[in-house]
Amino acid sequence: MGKMNNDQLLELLKNRAHYNGSFFVIGDIKGFNEYRKDNPKQKINFEGENFDNLDLEGINLRGAILRDCTFWGTKMAYSNLKGTNLKDVCFDEADLQGASLWGSYLEGATFSRANLYGVKVDSDGMKMLMDCIGIVAQNGWIS
Repeated sequence: MGKMNNDQLLELLKNRAHYNGSFFVIGDIKGFNEYRKDNPKQKINFEGENFDNLDLEGINLRGAILRDCTFWGTKMAYSNLKGTNLKDVCFDEADLQGASLWGSYLEGATFSRANLYGVKVDSDGMKMLMDCIGIVAQNGWIS
């Protein structure tokens, strides 16, 4: 697979989608991840895109710019979102179980009714995540 630009990568994800009765399933997550593995330094910018109700489980979006994207109801369990710009992203009702948000920028992101079980995040990201979902920590305790 030759070098692809952001529009071609987005097309790779969205044009191979099909509905399985519950979610739109992306048919080439494996191909997308292999491309990312072969091109680790390429900057991905999907700013403002809509990924609602897609099955993106296990996708590698490490270091991508996803500012202002929507992932409402999206399956993103075990995804790699390390170092990703997630400013003002909507993850409402998304499944982020086991996803890595380590080093990601989360200011203004929303996570209403999202599955955050086992999410991996650094201390700065934890503070932003807690602010996003309205959790208050006082004296080391969450209230």
